[in-house]
Amino acid sequence: MCINERSMAGNHAITEIVFVKELVSVGKAALYGCRNLSKVSGESIVQNIDSLALGKCGKLSDLELKSCWIWEQAFSFCTGLETVKLPMTTTLGKETFLGCSKLSSFRGENLRFIGMRCFEACNSLSTFSFSEDCSISAHAFEGCSGITRLQVLGEGLSFGSYAFSGCTMLDCIDIDGISYKINGYRSLEDASLPTLVRELYQSSINCFSIDEELCLYRCTSQANKLRIPDGVRSIAREVFR
Repeated sequence: MCINERSMAGNHAITEIVFVKELVSVGKAALYGCRNLSKVSGESIVQNIDSLALGKCGKLSDLELKSCWIWEQAFSFCTGLETVKLPMTTTLGKETFLGCSKLSSFRGENLRFIGMRCFEACNSLSTFSFSEDCSISAHAFEGCSGITRLQVLGEGLSFGSYAFSGCTMLDCIDIDGISYKINGYRSLEDASLPTLVRELYQSSINCFSIDEELCLYRCTSQANKLRIPDGVRSIAREVFR
């Protein structure tokens, strides 16, 4: 059984959807823009949730689904979404949760791939846990200004350019349960820290350009909150204009 493409898109009368056991797929934009939809439930294992499937469902606040693949923008701009549990999901496509500014809790212990800009501007996220050997695309967490802690299993995590750019509040990274504290810009050259820790921190502050005199002379981030790295000695004119 499938919910077909755009079959209920823009239906403002829908307040709840129950995914029955026979359901295997939710089509492209199937429930897009159902602005009064506040609850999605069911025990079915939905193999595939297509792009834009539940995008712009502004009243949806909690989500728990058994789904293997979730494609691009499936839940983008669900501005009321706060809690997400995806215990079976392995793949999140491009911009899946883009603009979900209230998203504060996410669980996806089997994630193996996170698409480009997947969580961009999810400002309420404070921590995020990654499974071993997870692959994170470019800009995936860009501008997530609330993230202070990352938790990683093993050192097989890989991530693309600017994956954490603008996550400047990041100050702690856990690898296999061992916590490593970030102590500002000098952490980039701290040989006592694992390479992965230094690389993740570098990604979080690469929205800043800092010269040899430790002068911050450019910022490319659009995040709503930024922290200047400890160790910066000066800031050039009009950097944050």
